[in-house]
Amino acid sequence: MASPRKFEIMSIKARFGINKELAHTKGAECVIDEMTFFVGYRSPSNRVWAKLYEEGWKAHREDLESLSSDQTLAINQDIFARALMLGWKNVKESINDSELVTFSVDEAIRLFSEYPELYYDLSQFAVDRANFLSGDAKVDAKN
Repeated sequence: MASPRKFEIMSIKARFGINKELAHTKGAECVIDEMTFFVGYRSPSNRVWAKLYEEGWKAHREDLESLSSDQTLAINQDIFARALMLGWKNVKESINDSELVTFSVDEAIRLFSEYPELYYDLSQFAVDRANFLSGDAKVDAKN
């Protein structure tokens, strides 16, 4: 006979307590190789993202049916860059480049357009609540 499964007791704080500074202002660090991207939390609790998302799609309500997948991707990338891309450091476009790419929303949009996998990885990071847990929630989650 199988023994009953044991479940760890989790608290609401451990599961849902986010660090609002990381989530909404400063951004959590998403490290890819030697590059660091500061990314905000893509959640309705992030009012900046929620507002820009609504505004970004409101302009296209009339033509939603006719948008191509490339147009839809470009709209999402634009919203992400404006609302959730909060900075970066040590970003080079090519390993042979001697200069770093300076952060700006327009530069983020350009990189997302040229390297959609970068946008995909960062957008996956932005929806993972674990990246934005408060220190108390992280400690509580370990106990």
